[in-house]
Amino acid sequence: LIVRGELNDVTRAAGYWNLGIMANHPVKEGDIITNEVGIAEVILRPRSVLLGKSLAELHFGSTYRLTVLNIRRPGTDEKLNLKETPLKLGDVLLVQGRWKDIFALKRLRKDFIVMGEPEAVEMGAFTRKSHAPATLLILTGMVVAIATNIMSLTLASMVAGVAMVLAGCVTMDEAYESIEWKSLFLIAGMLPMSTALVKVGLVGVVANAFVVTLGELGPMFVLAGLFILTTMFTQVLSNTATALLIAPIALASAQGLGVDPHAFLIAVALAASMAFASPVASPVNTLVMSAGNYHFSDYVKVGALMIAIGFVIVMIVLPVLWPF
Repeated sequence: LIVRGELNDVTRAAGYWNLGIMANHPVKEGDIITNEVGIAEVILRPRSVLLGKSLAELHFGSTYRLTVLNIRRPGTDEKLNLKETPLKLGDVLLVQGRWKDIFALKRLRKDFIVMGEPEAVEMGAFTRKSHAPATLLILTGMVVAIATNIMSLTLASMVAGVAMVLAGCVTMDEAYESIEWKSLFLIAGMLPMSTALVKVGLVGVVANAFVVTLGELGPMFVLAGLFILTTMFTQVLSNTATALLIAPIALASAQGLGVDPHAFLIAVALAASMAFASPVASPVNTLVMSAGNYHFSDYVKVGALMIAIGFVIVMIVLPVLWPF
């Protein structure tokens, strides 16, 4: 047990629980960071329920099953009282405990920003190395089943997921926790929206405009137009929503031109991931903006170049793989 506190309190606790106190020596990283337990920094969000309250008032240890080792407040070097100090916006808590409990804070997105994935990965947190061969075998079987058309993508994924649980590679609780429910509901909501756009004829209007405007110049110009349109949308919408909106337009445009739609649809899928030129294009972009003191123009400088490179590659490779 690694404890922190006044010497008298530690001695009294050791006597009460019949524990021995080890010799005073420097604590090494390996003593407190393993594949089961570790240390991470936690930043309080602006709307966190913890603001204005002390750790003692919050019963932080019993509530979150974590120990706060230090509170760092930007702009001050003052050593803060861990129990009594009211927490403020921007406070960074250094917490120690099980990786499972540390990353449970990530689900409380209104309250915390959790940092520490690199250390967790480096120490092999949550790993079950003995199950690696079974995991690789199941993954390989899924890919082969999909590639050889033995099973559909949906069925093969479901079978592989069940096999992972039965083989002990992952528990049912971990499987449920790994589901991105927000993305799931987003897709569930956007699919009917895409269908509605087709039913009311809006997709047909946009697709016809593409064919009329760019179709006379050839499928390559339509492909370029779809890539640029998708890239513009994905800077302000999620890549999932963008793909679901533009994919029907791409399919209808290909049908209007009488060409194979594969190249058009793959172009939309790739362009929807080109979320580089805006800080709101992706949660990742937003998260590093304040940490790196970046401005909107910084994303444009780097993102525009990356999008241009992706555009050139798409325009060269896709017509070769899927000729019009």
